[in-house]
Amino acid sequence: MRASFTVRSALLLGAIVTVAGLGSQAAPAQTTGASDPKWEWATGVDPKGWTWLGGNPDSLALFVRVPEKRTGARPRLWVRYEYNPSYAVYAEGKAWLSMRMLEELDCAEWRLRTLQSERFVQRNLGGEVDVDQGEPSVWSFAAPQTVDDAILRHGCK
Repeated sequence: MRASFTVRSALLLGAIVTVAGLGSQAAPAQTTGASDPKWEWATGVDPKGWTWLGGNPDSLALFVRVPEKRTGARPRLWVRYEYNPSYAVYAEGKAWLSMRMLEELDCAEWRLRTLQSERFVQRNLGGEVDVDQGEPSVWSFAAPQTVDDAILRHGCK
């Protein structure tokens, strides 16, 4: 069984308001150098090397990146989560502000699974890290207009 910090869409839906528009939503102002009070918590989030996927100005910024090496027939994507401290993932007495997950996509069945998870106590994948490289998670089918659906739409195009 995967570690408890493996996050699927169902857990994120409560924190994301604009799930349907994830793929087309504008990047937060703080990642483009402009000022926007809704994204003030995201000041200091560095998207360098990552593609904006979507998020919610109250709680979460979502980025993706294609791995440098590709193995196997199924596409893989790194998915990066940057959390507002008020919505951080709390576990083991710590607030985890940043998370990176390697997802394997099954475009034919419209599902995905986590191959590796890493959570960080600082923004931008920094500070103390907790890594789970155990067995892949079970396949999770993506419901329409969820985070998983947006990840699949991005990786299966």
